[in-house]
Amino acid sequence: PLLELLPEGERAATEALHARVRAGEAAGEEEFQGADGRWVAVQALAAPDGGVATVLRDVTARKQAEAELRASEAEFRALAATASDAIIT
Repeated sequence: PLLELLPEGERAATEALHARVRAGEAAGEEEFQGADGRWVAVQALAAPDGGVATVLRDVTARKQAEAELRASEAEFRALAATASDAIIT
């Protein structure tokens, strides 16, 4: 089964996500970071046959890019806040 691909701690959260979809939500998504540092997005969708379709996506590169952007923005804010000259962008 698909859930066996997830770390043990995320299986319960994914099963809860499936339960929400079975209870009537059209879709739901959760993101988890595994012990190896990889990020996985788990999306559950209501299937036409009444079941639940599950999609797993590796979103590690996106998470790394977001972290780098936050760090860059923080660096720019600190530079702008302490600059003695005007900064025009």
